[in-house]
Amino acid sequence: MKAWELKRSAKSKRDLAVFIRDGFQCVYCGHDGRTFEGWCHLEVDHVVPKHLVKRGGEAPEHPDNLVTACMSCNSLKGQYKAKNFKDANAEVLRLRTQMREKVWALEFEPHLPDTIDPRGPKGK
Repeated sequence: MKAWELKRSAKSKRDLAVFIRDGFQCVYCGHDGRTFEGWCHLEVDHVVPKHLVKRGGEAPEHPDNLVTACMSCNSLKGQYKAKNFKDANAEVLRLRTQMREKVWALEFEPHLPDTIDPRGPKGK
């Protein structure tokens, strides 16, 4: 077996262990990856980015630094310099909310008839 095959195999086993631990769900938004179609959108995220963990002397691949994330949340988080999971989760939720509000304002509000209140029935 070639070196890259061993590395890929070890990474696959590590990823599967993280997915099982997290119930095949994104820890940030709850995306369900228990079906093949859902699972295809899951990735393993380093809560604290690898380059920051290496400086601190800890192992970046330690299970406490790995979580299941959907592609959207992992992409949103990017290389955010999180101190811990709580910090990373707050940043992802902030970015998701910001993105949702921008998409609503750009895509839907301009097309709403004047008689429809975007806050819902009776302005709630």
